[in-house]
Amino acid sequence: MESKGNKRGITMSRFESYIISEQERYYSKPRTEVISDTKAKDLMKTECKKAFNAYTNNIAMIYRGTVNNNNFLLSDPTKGVRKSANTQNFYTLLIDHILTSWSKYPKRSKSLVCSTKIYGTESYGITYVVLPFKSAKIGVCSDIDIWSSFKNIQSLNIFNSDIYEFINTFTVSDPDDNDPKRLIKQLLHADKNFRNIGDDYLNIKPESDLISNYTESEYIKHNNIIEYLNKEMDPVKNGFKLKKVGDKLPTEEVEVWVGNAPSLLIEKGKL
Repeated sequence: MESKGNKRGITMSRFESYIISEQERYYSKPRTEVISDTKAKDLMKTECKKAFNAYTNNIAMIYRGTVNNNNFLLSDPTKGVRKSANTQNFYTLLIDHILTSWSKYPKRSKSLVCSTKIYGTESYGITYVVLPFKSAKIGVCSDIDIWSSFKNIQSLNIFNSDIYEFINTFTVSDPDDNDPKRLIKQLLHADKNFRNIGDDYLNIKPESDLISNYTESEYIKHNNIIEYLNKEMDPVKNGFKLKKVGDKLPTEEVEVWVGNAPSLLIEKGKL
């Protein structure tokens, strides 16, 4: 329990920066609007009925912190594209667009990042209960933060930096963390050049275990770095779960992200 507490103390500041929400710094366009209590009540009886029943029966508790000061909000993450906060965007592009093992999960760039507990959310704004529309998909992390949910990635920030350095070292192009198609080309180009150089010269010393394992030995066992990342970052291998609205969610504190459909947000205490 003590180590879990320490871990939470390290990671929650990053997670909380994600769920502080609707200042729209990381979105291409606004995704949230204030709605009336009448519309909110109507949604609870229709689109959000399954989520409402799951919440009131303690089956699926989803919370999000926001600086908004209104009782009822309607947020549609499909309207905007969310970039990774406080780090480069490589891991989000990989999960959302490149690694086929993640193809059934909601895109994090078009999702609301939330928690199954209120811890942290209330310290950074108002805590809202999140009731997804019935067609939404829910990705469930294996830990309190996606940053600590991969077995071979100690820090996604370091992982992002290593991806940048891998491309920057073995190609002449500037690494692109916005365009997935270009990122694929850059990774494959860098991988080809890396293999041609061989063991005689290696001007890259990755800090993350995942990338260092690849450059030291794992590259021999795989066709390219994308194939390797697809296997090592596989959601099943790393304890992630894919849920539908109404499914039971973990009772312990984990990060979840809700996508593919809008969600009704109700200020905690107003439900």
